[in-house]
Amino acid sequence: MLLALITMPSCLYASATDSGQKKANICTECHSIDGTTPDPIVPKLNGQNKDFLYKQTMQYVTGKRFDTVMGKVINKIKPSTEDISDIAAYYASLPIMSGNKILSAEGISGKAIFISKKCNFCHNDADRSVEIQVKKTVVIGGQNKAYLFKSLKDIQEGIRMADAYNLMQRVLKKMTDDEINDVSDYLSTL
Repeated sequence: MLLALITMPSCLYASATDSGQKKANICTECHSIDGTTPDPIVPKLNGQNKDFLYKQTMQYVTGKRFDTVMGKVINKIKPSTEDISDIAAYYASLPIMSGNKILSAEGISGKAIFISKKCNFCHNDADRSVEIQVKKTVVIGGQNKAYLFKSLKDIQEGIRMADAYNLMQRVLKKMTDDEINDVSDYLSTL
């Protein structure tokens, strides 16, 4: 009996990921079945934090976040919270996203900015062997550069909320577009 109780959560998670893979069919046109995407403005989902994926998708459902394509998909399929949770579990279970590992001059500058702004306190994607300080933080290392840049600009301009305390917006408000571009370049290589 004790063994059944100990292994039950992993069984439930496996069930959610299996179910999520089937439910993710609607997502594959943009995000592909493995969570990667050839479109640089579309986010990679593979290995992303499950809670983050769930929260962001629910923001589309409730209208707190807007994207023309995502809005159409959400309105078309009208997913349940269970569907969203299962799809999030599936994409989170995939191997974590990664970039090309080639640092350009922009990337070198971006790394210095990333460290000087203390972004690595929450987003420790450069060394994935070390657990990040905030467990529910989004995985940004290896994400598409164009998507990162747009997301950071949306947060900077208040179009999108990143965190409950607006910490990211406060940091981004002090950054230029060139600095945001360089940080995006750096992160995309991880």
